[in-house]
This record gives sequence, C-alpha cells and structure tokens, in this order.
Amino acid sequence: MLRGLQPSEDRVMLDVNRARLADIRGVIAEMGQLMAWAQLRSSGRQGSAIADALIDFGASVKSWRGDLLDAAHECAAQVVEDWGSYCEAYDAGLMAPPA
Repeated sequence: MLRGLQPSEDRVMLDVNRARLADIRGVIAEMGQLMAWAQLRSSGRQGSAIADALIDFGASVKSWRGDLLDAAHECAAQVVEDWGSYCEAYDAGLMAPPA
C-alpha cells in the first residue's frame, strides 16, 4: 500500500529545453530549503557548528555572496572548458576502452 505513495523515479528533469525555467527554479529552491533544514537539524552534533552560528552566517550573506557567485562562475567556466577537452579527446578516439 505504501509503495503506491513512492515516486516511480528519483530524478528531476533539469533540462532547460524540456522544463520551464520557473519549474527548475522551484526545484532548486526546494532543494536549498531541504539542505538548510538538514544543516540546522544536525547542528551542534559531532563538532559541527551550532544553529546560532549557522543563523549568523546566513544573516551575513552580503559579506560572502559576491565571493560565492564569483567562485560559481569560475567553476562553471572550468566545467565548460573540461567538457570541451573531453569532447575533443572522445572525438579523437582517446576514450575507447582498451583492447
């Protein structure tokens, strides 16, 4: 009976070509809220930051938001570069399994 309540797949379609941007943003917002809840729930355990420290960190978003966005842009650029390198290697046959 409970099996009918479980999702048939544990995946979310994040392809911008197939899903609406508003839906993708909603999923990402939900994931962020779940992550924040999990962090707060486990705070103070086994040496992790206490909830008050996490709340203070979140309240100081203006001091670290720019750095975080810069790092995210750098990571995204690196992923694009790595993907290009991978595609070149694949097209050159360098990804073929050993004989």
